[in-house]
Amino acid sequence: MNSLWYKKPAQNIKEAFPVGNGRLGALVHGNIGHEVIDLNEESVWSKPYTNRNNTSAASSLKDVRNLIELNRIPEAQELIYESFTALPQKPAHYKSAGALHIDYYDGETYGLKGPDGVRRNLDESVSFYKRQLDFETALATTVFTRESKTPSTEDLSKNTNGSSITYTTEVFASLQDDLLAVHISASTPKSIYLRVYLECQDAYKKYALSNDTVCFHSINGVPFAAMVMAVAVDGNVKTVGSNIIIEKADEVTLYVDVESAFRKSHYFKKNGDVHRKCDSLALWSADRALKKLCLAANRNYDSIKTLHLQESLAQFKRVSFNLTDGSSKLSAEELMENKSSLDFMETFWNFSRYLLASSSMNPGSLPPLKCGLWLTESENAEDVRYSLANIPAEIFSTYATGLKRNGLSVKTLYKKLYLHGRVTAREMYGQQGCVLHSLTDLWGDTCPAGSDLRTSYSILSGTTMVDAVMNQYYSTMNVKFLKKEYGFLNDIARFYAALLTVENDGKTASLIPSFGEYKKDGETFYAGVSGAKENYALYKMFEKVIKAGEICSISSFDEDQILFKAMKKRLEKSALEYDEAAVEKAEASDFKFEPESFLDRNFEILYTTTQRIISSRVKDDKLEISLLEDIPECIASGEFKGASLKGNVYANITWKDGRIKAAKLYSKPGHDFIDQLVICYKGKRYNASLKNNTLDVMNVLPTTV
Repeated sequence: MNSLWYKKPAQNIKEAFPVGNGRLGALVHGNIGHEVIDLNEESVWSKPYTNRNNTSAASSLKDVRNLIELNRIPEAQELIYESFTALPQKPAHYKSAGALHIDYYDGETYGLKGPDGVRRNLDESVSFYKRQLDFETALATTVFTRESKTPSTEDLSKNTNGSSITYTTEVFASLQDDLLAVHISASTPKSIYLRVYLECQDAYKKYALSNDTVCFHSINGVPFAAMVMAVAVDGNVKTVGSNIIIEKADEVTLYVDVESAFRKSHYFKKNGDVHRKCDSLALWSADRALKKLCLAANRNYDSIKTLHLQESLAQFKRVSFNLTDGSSKLSAEELMENKSSLDFMETFWNFSRYLLASSSMNPGSLPPLKCGLWLTESENAEDVRYSLANIPAEIFSTYATGLKRNGLSVKTLYKKLYLHGRVTAREMYGQQGCVLHSLTDLWGDTCPAGSDLRTSYSILSGTTMVDAVMNQYYSTMNVKFLKKEYGFLNDIARFYAALLTVENDGKTASLIPSFGEYKKDGETFYAGVSGAKENYALYKMFEKVIKAGEICSISSFDEDQILFKAMKKRLEKSALEYDEAAVEKAEASDFKFEPESFLDRNFEILYTTTQRIISSRVKDDKLEISLLEDIPECIASGEFKGASLKGNVYANITWKDGRIKAAKLYSKPGHDFIDQLVICYKGKRYNASLKNNTLDVMNVLPTTV
């Protein structure tokens, strides 16, 4: 199922329809009398970058280690809190960019006489309602029919059934024009009456720019401006205060844009630390938005929509995911009644991939957050940041689900992390290299975020960043990309090599302090000596950086490479005590595939579901492909075409009742790929090769399986 539809307006945020183009996002509620479209822009955050490094950390590191060695863990934690907590504690967080409000009224009132009364009257007169989000076209549509008390006249009689009028609203975020389009049409000529305005809690200035355009500036955080321009077919358009009033129109198109100072090269390079007044930066943002809206207004709406549909279809059609025959016509309300059904899971997977595409494509330049692009002013945004503590499913899923190009949106963040990570390593730890903590923001802040030892102070995020870079390389086999990022990987490894404490006459090494969970006298602490889990992560990190060096033709006599190999050897004994397979199996068995709503854990479930169907990893220069591993009942049968694997290999797979029925692997002509394969299925391993760019997996597997 490639669409989602409701029988009524959104009752809460989780039922609103998201649209986005990677940079600009909107949540469409589908209200009748008073429509609200929440606005987002990926670079609208709470503040510019500030150097939060606590320089007391470097001088306290030795004392922390001594306290841990003396088993005085509570004192060590207190000293960590005092000397390692960033100043101030928290980096920037993501923010809403306000909302577009649309009040509907009609010729009976000729003006709004108290918006609450008008909205109630419209709701009571509606005889039909449906709203739908099409994943293929990335188009959110709301259709409702209401009965008008106004008698039919010569003007109003065309295309009507008695006195009923059908209104259709289409909303999409254009890639080519890089703006939000809201198109409202009616079945009856001259029957569209609207009041349009923008609202934002942080609005510093609101004004009408012309008789069809209104705008607001915000200088609380990253300066930005939001603007809406109305283009009507017939009818009257005027501005009153900061409202656009439209009356007796046949059609109306609202073009909306949000622009921030983050796009200004000087502001970006200086991380927001510029001496210009914030209002002048907001004005620059407004000028940028106005240019886009004027260009769009001079074009035909249908041409903008047609181009959007072509681009959206091209992206969606790269992958096909089906668990049913597609004949179901169930509404979202009906699908939610049975969340274990194939119909629900198919719709949820396709919807989640649509969200991932909409929040990661160009013209966006930042990776998606766990919430994608979408956040409202009513939600608590304090903790909405980029997580570096675990492998970010919202990034990795872009490769697995055929959105490789979208995965490149992490490049801007990589550069900032590398820049600030080296400063944090030097100022907080007195070490060379690059260090990353658990959370970051759009500026690539690398200091601890908060004062919770469980989530803020761990420095193991560098290991997952190495995973992310190597995953991107193996997904594209782009050596040029890896060479550009090799300095980042090398400096991450250099930091760990310098910080690890070498023990037992140089035979072993451990990380002190480590922020895993420790039990002492019945209490839980988060400061101590690294155990098998942490040492395993460091061991694998050194292994990957060493491999990256080989791929990038770094000499085996390179000092850093020799050091990394020595540290890997020292970690080996402890790391081998960690059973990664057992831990992954336990985590897999605990994973819940049933979300609470259609907007819940989307990227996490999308990634895990995809990995259960088909996953891959590179080991010993071979591509290991696992098929239908621990596949849950909710996806026991289905078809997945265009799956993107590591090694620049693609797959089509069909399965039924948890068993494979057909599978084909292939690569695209003219691209580098890994041709030596290991097929893993039902606990067995089968060697194969991708000859002539294609392989029928059924010819590799014995007929008994």
